[in-house]
Amino acid sequence: MSEAVSSARPRWLAFVPWLLGFAVLSAPLLWCRTVGNLSTDERVFYLPAIRQIRDHWPRLNLLADSLSATSPGYPYFLSTVSLATGPSFFAMRAVNWLVSLGVLALLWGLLQRRGGGSLMLALLPLALDNFFVKSSCFVVTDNAALMMMSASLAAILFTPSDRGALLGAVSASACVAVRQINVWLAGPLLWRLWREAQISHRWGRLALGLIPVLPLAALFLAWHGLVPPAWAKETYSKMGFNGTALIYLLTVLFSMGASFYMVATTTRQWRDDFSSPVVLFAGALGLVLVLVSSTVPDFYYTTGRWGGYWWTLAAHLPVFGHISVPFLVLAPLGAAFALAIVRRLWLEAGMEPCLLWLAVVVPWTAAMLTNRLVFHRYYEPPLLLFLIYWLALLAAARTGFRLTRRWPLVALALVQLALTLLTVHAQAYGFFRSG
Repeated sequence: MSEAVSSARPRWLAFVPWLLGFAVLSAPLLWCRTVGNLSTDERVFYLPAIRQIRDHWPRLNLLADSLSATSPGYPYFLSTVSLATGPSFFAMRAVNWLVSLGVLALLWGLLQRRGGGSLMLALLPLALDNFFVKSSCFVVTDNAALMMMSASLAAILFTPSDRGALLGAVSASACVAVRQINVWLAGPLLWRLWREAQISHRWGRLALGLIPVLPLAALFLAWHGLVPPAWAKETYSKMGFNGTALIYLLTVLFSMGASFYMVATTTRQWRDDFSSPVVLFAGALGLVLVLVSSTVPDFYYTTGRWGGYWWTLAAHLPVFGHISVPFLVLAPLGAAFALAIVRRLWLEAGMEPCLLWLAVVVPWTAAMLTNRLVFHRYYEPPLLLFLIYWLALLAAARTGFRLTRRWPLVALALVQLALTLLTVHAQAYGFFRSG
């Protein structure tokens, strides 16, 4: 666990420009009624669940009230709020928007405590991200889960003493109640508890790390599985491991995050990292994975290979057998960058922070590979979150941390803004429709 660089409290007046900027970008969409993928989820699954739970609140039927593939924790929260605000779609969207703003506020405060300054640029790519902005304006679980995930990881990675472990356990449990797949948060929590505890007290402390498993256990008993019975065929990977999901994850890691963050924080070190045999071997493994897996997009919705920039691009480029060109190039680079950023964190922050960060990323990756559906929005916001924490760990290790270069993160932020305007806003205002 990393100690804070600065114990000074953030000056929250400086957050006001972020609040106003996010409001200008996202709040107008709160009134949007154009049909799209998230508005369909909102209309078909989440708003009906909120109203159904509200009718028999405070009771909750884990089976009958789970209308989507995710746990009903967030609809239950919103139904509770609706007792005061009413269950209108706008009231529920407004609450969801405030939850999304909470993600930015939490990360802003964390980066301020680690030095602020140029480090704050690390938050821009997430704040302008298409999927984050869109999920803030429709009643879906994406940003609520990201909020609880951010809080849990902030506690596990940066909050000292037993208080950090307890906060991490409670927020991780809330995250599982929002999306059951987030039970992976027990991994970094257990790792921290294991590394910190004295041998004589280790097993007692590890019990705290199992708290996030309790909501999943309750859901499993009600559903007789990890998803509601109606969704089992839709979500489970037939083989238990979806290699295409790992390919897409690595593609997103390289193209929408790691390459920009790496270049922004290093000078010649990135060249040293990429000459490392381990990094080169990781790239080679990424290439092998692409060669043995199918990356052909499928817009008939039978394989889960749709819903994202790279699927759309791949559909317009040549396909060689079962291999799409973008993934043949980008996934090996993503694998190489994955090892490169791990190597950089190990060398600069040391073994313990690096292993704790890996204890976050590895269980999350494993959880993602169980899903048959390979949707871009499942990967990009969490990966940006992990890169922000990676950068915060580097900042904690470097005295007087400053970005080596600002332009990579500014460039990524501008790309994110352009994509958001061209997809979310253009779709919302009827310029085109997209799945």
